[in-house]
Amino acid sequence: GLPTSGRRLAYARQLTDGSHPTVARVAVNRIWAHHFGKGIVATPSDFGLNSDRPSHPSLLDWLADDFVHSGWRMKRLHKMMVMSHTYRQSSLQTPQADAVDHDNRLLSRMNLRRLEAEEIRDAILAVSGLLNHRSSGPSVPIATHPDGRVVIGKSILNNGGLFDHIDDAGDEQYRRSMFISAQRIAPLTMLATFDAPAMLPNCDIRTVSTVAPQSLWFLNDESSIEASRATVRELSQSELGASAEPSTEFAPAQLKNLWRRIYSVEPTAEELASCTAFVADQSRFLAEAKEAPESAALVSLCQALLSTNRFLYVE
Repeated sequence: GLPTSGRRLAYARQLTDGSHPTVARVAVNRIWAHHFGKGIVATPSDFGLNSDRPSHPSLLDWLADDFVHSGWRMKRLHKMMVMSHTYRQSSLQTPQADAVDHDNRLLSRMNLRRLEAEEIRDAILAVSGLLNHRSSGPSVPIATHPDGRVVIGKSILNNGGLFDHIDDAGDEQYRRSMFISAQRIAPLTMLATFDAPAMLPNCDIRTVSTVAPQSLWFLNDESSIEASRATVRELSQSELGASAEPSTEFAPAQLKNLWRRIYSVEPTAEELASCTAFVADQSRFLAEAKEAPESAALVSLCQALLSTNRFLYVE
């Protein structure tokens, strides 16, 4: 290899030998912010004189010291945080807590946290049964559609060097979001819509927005509709057997199973009645559709359930 002075290696070792006062604090603070929505120090890239004061300085020091002495084991640190009483609190606000901790800086309750862009996409694929768990090989290609959307696929040019079409990526398009090619100037539209990090040049804190294009994505995007159809198809096949044809007739049990699949809880009587009324209304509306109206209504219900705060937020 090329000759080296060894200075960078020496510096890296000095940073991680436990003697540096800041490195472990910064690392712990970023992991804490990932789980709790805000770091113990609210400015993760600034621990200097102009940074925010830590909300729990003794806790930050204890976690940093434990992190170093446990061999910098991040998995252990993650486990400690998510199994803590603080993490497992409800996000429900109470007058008593608001009186002394209105901004929740002292963590009197859990912060309500929306899933990150990659988590939303992966969760939808997991619910639909489409998720491809493969973790090796090249990244999933992306291409810019003529309408301006950045989608998964490979852009194909014609003999004149102009855009011709986008090649389907097959099962690769269902891989987890972390394996999708990332381009700073052209991020995948779905991820950008749900606040994927803007790497200009890096991202220390993710923004969280609630804007109309997010709801419109669930209503109109091809991948959202495909995932909803796959979810209904998966439910029909699991109820009738792997070798049976998907059911095109609505059955009340399908609503319970769909609710359970998306939210991992049983629906209440009121929630089930609301879903039943929705499917009945949609079936009448879709009576002229080419596909069975009952099946199309279930797909529409699936889209609606996936777009709710109950699916998108961690309480």
